[in-house]
Amino acid sequence: MATVQRFIPLKFDPTSLGMVLLVGWMVLQHPGIPSPVLTAFTLALGYVLSVLLHEYSHARMARVFGIPTTRITLTFFGGQAELQHDTPTPTSTFMVAFAGPLSNLLLALLLHVALLLQWPEGVGWSLGMLKTINVLLAVSNLIPAPPLDGGHMLHSVIWKLTGKPDVAQATLAVTGGVFLLLLGAAAVWMALRNPLGALVLALNASMVFSHLMGWWKERQHQP
Repeated sequence: MATVQRFIPLKFDPTSLGMVLLVGWMVLQHPGIPSPVLTAFTLALGYVLSVLLHEYSHARMARVFGIPTTRITLTFFGGQAELQHDTPTPTSTFMVAFAGPLSNLLLALLLHVALLLQWPEGVGWSLGMLKTINVLLAVSNLIPAPPLDGGHMLHSVIWKLTGKPDVAQATLAVTGGVFLLLLGAAAVWMALRNPLGALVLALNASMVFSHLMGWWKERQHQP
């Protein structure tokens, strides 16, 4: 039976303001957009709500498997749904991880349908950008490297196939290193072509690097 949880505490880390301001600033770099300040504010708010949807979807799916969520925290890197304990099976791990990107893909699909209608220029541009943001959130989180959702999904698949979570974790360390290099190279390549995409890739690369360093230090302290 799913755990009943009516309210999930929400915490805004001070660094989350930096990301909101950065998103707004990047919007203002587009010349000719109508009502630039209002558009920047709207998209920054849309970004926050998209991240919240992503994390709430993790929490909602965790609740299906009887796992309450301690809190949802927004940070400079996005967000984190802090579960009260780890998912106990490969299936629950996969489903909880996949719920986040799936929610952004579904929202992007709804926005795509909405864009088929006639909108004032500024509204249409904002909806298109919000659609792009959600596609980027979904795709970047599906990268199979820890601590991204794709990394958790890959971990669950290897765990399911081998029956050994330790083997899955060791495999992730290797794939994480490979994708760290790929993410870094892609971020540099996209820097002048798509600044928003480059930013997302760079943030993901920094999270992968931080996770791998933490894993390595933990291994060094093991007997």
